[in-house]
Amino acid sequence: MTAVGAQVRKQLQEDGSSLEDVGLNQIKSASKCVLACKFSSGFLLSAPCSAVNRFVHSVACAVIALLTLVGCSHMNTSQALSLRTVPHVDLDRYLGRWYVIANIPYSLEKGKVASYDTYAKRPDGKLDNIFTFRKGDFAAPEKSWHGVAWVTNPDTNAEWKVRFIWPLTSTYLVLELDTDYRWAVVGTPGRKLLWILARERQLSAADYENILDRIAAQGYDRAAIVPVPQPKS
Repeated sequence: MTAVGAQVRKQLQEDGSSLEDVGLNQIKSASKCVLACKFSSGFLLSAPCSAVNRFVHSVACAVIALLTLVGCSHMNTSQALSLRTVPHVDLDRYLGRWYVIANIPYSLEKGKVASYDTYAKRPDGKLDNIFTFRKGDFAAPEKSWHGVAWVTNPDTNAEWKVRFIWPLTSTYLVLELDTDYRWAVVGTPGRKLLWILARERQLSAADYENILDRIAAQGYDRAAIVPVPQPKS
């Protein structure tokens, strides 16, 4: 658990964030913290706060907040299937850089601008997933989080798992994809999170409205989606 705590703190604090950013203050008052993360074995770890020290207690509570935000908590198949993914993703065409045009705001990307994801194949068959951003304004230095992704549905390549902090994983669903791979929409089960991605930093108003119409048809609230600032050039 100490190793997990160190990674949580490093990922959140290296860009000026804190455990409080993910709702720790609201969770600390709970009498029992349950770390509910989906391990590959399918087991769940539950520990009363009295059985761990204050540091581990804080880390466990922060992990719970992260699980809630990124959809890592165990979800049944019907929830995952409630969203429609695209029929097929050509991974070779999908690899590379995708700028974040808009998203449903949440704590871990709060205040981040000029952000983009980069995907690249690894020798082990998985994908490097690098999230790059600036904090606050375009003049701030670039920082990156390094994660790993892998396809969980090889029939479509549209369902992935993504991990930035072991052992937390998030379900990654490619919900919409331009035929020329100019833009894409990624969501998570439950519709709590969504990202509109594009190959260029700017997306035309017509394309943006078309995307909003598409995702509204999948049950998303258009009003919940907020543009992410990107430089003009």
